[in-house]
Amino acid sequence: MLIFVCGFITIIGFIGLNNTASNVLVIIVDDLLIRSRLPKFTKGLRAVTLWLCLLILWMLVLAIVFKAFIEGRSGIYVPLSDAYWFSYITTTTVGLGDLFIRHEEFLARDMLVIPLVILFAFVILGIFALKLVECLTQWFPVDSTLESVLEASRVEEPKVWDKTPRIVRRHSF
Repeated sequence: MLIFVCGFITIIGFIGLNNTASNVLVIIVDDLLIRSRLPKFTKGLRAVTLWLCLLILWMLVLAIVFKAFIEGRSGIYVPLSDAYWFSYITTTTVGLGDLFIRHEEFLARDMLVIPLVILFAFVILGIFALKLVECLTQWFPVDSTLESVLEASRVEEPKVWDKTPRIVRRHSF
């Protein structure tokens, strides 16, 4: 039970630390973009696209680090697609267990490189999620519901003549 409680507290602490690191980095990058006269990349869909591209590129860096580590230590060839799969499941914290770093090959000096690359991927993922939520809240204001947004965007259908069959009575004279 103690392990469960300590593990839960550690996860909550990690989320808080990741949130703080994400906020600091997004402030620094947004300020850099504004100073570079690119403020359009700080909000909206452009910001979401920018951070998604940065996340994909950083996962490629993680894949290259993983590939170099495995091939350098164990001599086993790892295709780049498998290394990228490892970086994807590690960054999204799915961790299926099909690709991993063996404990026997992981040395103390490796604690400086690999975990920092993974942690930075978590920070970029957090910023991407933040920018995505900001973009969605611009599209759907807080005081509106989905029903009111759909109702406002509904276009009236053009009026079509009533196509119901009419009974024509013929009078006989």
